[in-house]
Amino acid sequence: MKKLILNVLMWLFGSFLLVSFYVFYLYKTEIYKDRVLGKEIYLSIRKSNEKSKSGNLLIGDSVGKQFYDNTHEDSLINSLACNHGISMAGMYILVQNYLESGNEIDNLIIFTSPLLFENNLEEYYNFNYFLKPFFKEKYKGHFTPTVWEKIKKNPFYRFSQLPWIKTINWSPRIEIKKEEDYHFLSPISVEYLKKIEALSNKHNFNTKIISPPISESKAKQLKSIEVKNEINDHNLTSLFDVYFDEMIIMDNENFIQETHLTNIALTKDLRQIVKDKVLKHL
Repeated sequence: MKKLILNVLMWLFGSFLLVSFYVFYLYKTEIYKDRVLGKEIYLSIRKSNEKSKSGNLLIGDSVGKQFYDNTHEDSLINSLACNHGISMAGMYILVQNYLESGNEIDNLIIFTSPLLFENNLEEYYNFNYFLKPFFKEKYKGHFTPTVWEKIKKNPFYRFSQLPWIKTINWSPRIEIKKEEDYHFLSPISVEYLKKIEALSNKHNFNTKIISPPISESKAKQLKSIEVKNEINDHNLTSLFDVYFDEMIIMDNENFIQETHLTNIALTKDLRQIVKDKVLKHL
């Protein structure tokens, strides 16, 4: 019996060592970045830290990525579109990285669905999509007190950089209580849109917020007086000057959960119409 127990313990110990070796291999080689949830985010971070010849930078969520995929090379527009889960805080860091890498920006396009602006780092998926990629010393200096407050409301935030956590898709299912009342622009979005405006003025580049095609139901919500008042109250009218006027509104049946366009709806003609809309602002 003792021999059996000893054999089991040795097997468990050996398995633990093997799994540990594999985890640290994934971590050190950074192979996990191509396999985990949010791999598109790690790609955008890598691209933001590289030299680019393009003076036209595009950031946005996964809806924006349907039209400007960050895996594709484009000599005219460098796309860092990835996932709304990184919030406007993460988008700002991507732009900051791009500039710090010695790149120049002539035009910054924020090409996104409303989900990005509504994100206030209060959803469980922010652990995978924001904390794991961005909770690093390099980026902490870009966190506002509001961001720190949201981060610290997740009791697991300190574990986000551990190899055992970072190399898998696990995230704590914690819903942070929403304390702020807003319709469209979260407090974090307001802060980082203003930071992007400041970067735009400092480095002398143009910034435009452009909407991808949007569902009828979502468009109806966005055209409420409350949304317009929020934009005006935060002095962000100039950034959103074409967002609503040039919005392409389509039937709900063309969307998955009123957000992502279906493969059938993503026709070649629609792609060209959308890209022509973006190009005229460059």
